[in-house]
Amino acid sequence: MNRGVWVRPLRTILVTIIVLAVLGWYIQSAMAAQASILVHISRADSMHDARTGRAILQVTLDQDSARAFEEFAKAHIGLPAEMRLNGKVVAAPVIREPIIGPSMQIDFEQGFEKANELAQQIMAANRRMEIIARE
Repeated sequence: MNRGVWVRPLRTILVTIIVLAVLGWYIQSAMAAQASILVHISRADSMHDARTGRAILQVTLDQDSARAFEEFAKAHIGLPAEMRLNGKVVAAPVIREPIIGPSMQIDFEQGFEKANELAQQIMAANRRMEIIARE
């Protein structure tokens, strides 16, 4: 029997196994490189920061979400946090410090009108937002 008949299929199977193993590792790494939390929002308002004059979005979480987000924020200081409404990224601020209590302020570089538009979207979106921290 000719050895060449078996070498090519075995090589294909071996390459397929290696590719699947690497792909599985990559997917697992990507999943581990992010964490998410679903928060419930009591109130969202746009305003101007008295110190800088820049637009900010102030978000107030309900009590349970505030406790959960406090732990989430502590674990992800220095990382960008994608804020998603209905699966769409609407902001991606960096968590700069522990966030203690129900309120957080997000510096909104796109201006006051955009901050106000986002506040209205949050209030209309069942007041739920997914936040994903990415490494």
